[in-house]
Amino acid sequence: MQLTKVQGMNPQGTAWSPTLDELLSPQLQVVNKKEDASGTVYAKLAGNYRRNENVIEKWCYVLDIDKSPYDVGTMLTEGLQGFQGCFHTTYSHDPKREMYCYRVILPTDKSVAPDDYETAFLNLVDSNETLSRLRDESILDMTAKDKGRFYYDFSCPPDREDFAYIHKLNGGTPYIPDTRKRTTANSASSGEPVITQRNMSLTKEAGRLIRLHKHKPTVVREALAFNEKFNPPLDIQEAMTVINSIWKKHFKDNPEDTPITEIPSGRRSYKIKELKSLPKVDWLVDGVLVNKGIASIYGASGSSKSFLAIDLCMNLALGNSWFDIPVTSAAHVVYVALEGFSGVAKRIQGWDKNNKGWTPNNLEVTKDELLLAENKSVDEFIGFYKSKKFKDGIVVIDTLNNACPNIDENHAGAMSGVIYNLKKIKQELD
Repeated sequence: MQLTKVQGMNPQGTAWSPTLDELLSPQLQVVNKKEDASGTVYAKLAGNYRRNENVIEKWCYVLDIDKSPYDVGTMLTEGLQGFQGCFHTTYSHDPKREMYCYRVILPTDKSVAPDDYETAFLNLVDSNETLSRLRDESILDMTAKDKGRFYYDFSCPPDREDFAYIHKLNGGTPYIPDTRKRTTANSASSGEPVITQRNMSLTKEAGRLIRLHKHKPTVVREALAFNEKFNPPLDIQEAMTVINSIWKKHFKDNPEDTPITEIPSGRRSYKIKELKSLPKVDWLVDGVLVNKGIASIYGASGSSKSFLAIDLCMNLALGNSWFDIPVTSAAHVVYVALEGFSGVAKRIQGWDKNNKGWTPNNLEVTKDELLLAENKSVDEFIGFYKSKKFKDGIVVIDTLNNACPNIDENHAGAMSGVIYNLKKIKQELD
């Protein structure tokens, strides 16, 4: 087994051929920011240089549990019995904020061809009840396309050292990669346990929504939206059976609760005890930028707003912390450079050079016109990026003034259409 060690953001690594004990018993690194920790590419690389086209062969399956609202440690211990491997907390693990983050490392009995890795990854998740459940709850990172992906080694910040731990799976055997591509016909045998897990996940979510809203149309709408996250989703009739069953059970078991039959004007207010059931803020940049929303960088002319935005975008694309503020996951970024495209391009190249060529492959820049006050322009923008399969990413528009020519940015009436179109971009490309 030959892997590649890298240090921080440097793509040039060194060959590493660990013993099994070295692989599954990493030493904790206490660092002020995660980029100070070493990392591993679980692959043999040409020249030991991290780049997708340099991947010769893959070793091990690495799975990330990201921002689980509950601790899944016991679930992993029980659900991964029979596997040889380990799991440990990651740098973002923060029980005080109910953000439980783990990394699972499962050695393979042989190397895997780079083009077969994703198929075997998906088959592994499908075949294991625990991993399937975590996938269906949207807390298992299902990204497996990046052949040269690297992972920071076992590390934590100084203030969370007491929460960091590693668990070694005992008595198991190496995973034998299943590289067979699945079809509807030959995956039917695993359908029943997968459907059971999706029923359980939908049951849990429906119960939460009922406690939160007590308004059936709202519960049904949001529960069906949750169901659409499954791949594939449950049949609508089956999903409705689950929702109706939990609805009846809740009000039978809680006679003090009364269903809300009408929400005037679509408005809703919450009692104090109901606020506890509201979802926690889902941060992309911890405490700075929410995962789903609209934000603005503002300041005087010449105050380096574009420099700041570019630095933010590069770190978001890489999933690196920003000014030591945790970034919860890497994101696809589209930078709309409506002012000084060549200057933006030079700044990005300068950032790349200063950071030793650590170039994200999920950031793209466009100078094409985007007029936020014109529906046709906005629709063309949305259509173009939908055709490129852009989803769940970040769109940065630089500057707002160039996207809204001849509009007074301080006039509420004039800006209402702009805000509407910004929300439309957010919703359509979500």
